[in-house]
Amino acid sequence: MIGLVDYDFIRYDKKCKANFLKFRKIAVFDSIKDAGNLGTAIRTAAAFGIDGIVLLGDTVDLFSPKVVRSSVGYLWKTPIFKADNFEQIKRYFSEHTFFATSVNKNLPLKKLK
Repeated sequence: MIGLVDYDFIRYDKKCKANFLKFRKIAVFDSIKDAGNLGTAIRTAAAFGIDGIVLLGDTVDLFSPKVVRSSVGYLWKTPIFKADNFEQIKRYFSEHTFFATSVNKNLPLKKLK
């Protein structure tokens, strides 16, 4: 079986950045290792009205079959941007307000800056 996927929804160009700058609510996911968790996070972000998602760090392959299945179609409806590091995000979205949370028990929220 051969499938064709339109990769245009994940862009690394200035047009993508311009579109994301218009968004009011952006979720940033950093180094998600489990494909099922990433798909679920994408689906949950869409349910909460997130305008776009930024993937950061060593996040699992977005096109993994498990991500595709667990996102239940929202992968194709949600604009997704890949950033190299958090400094890049801070530069791109300097006009946005950031709220941080962590599920890492070893990383206090005070250190998320």
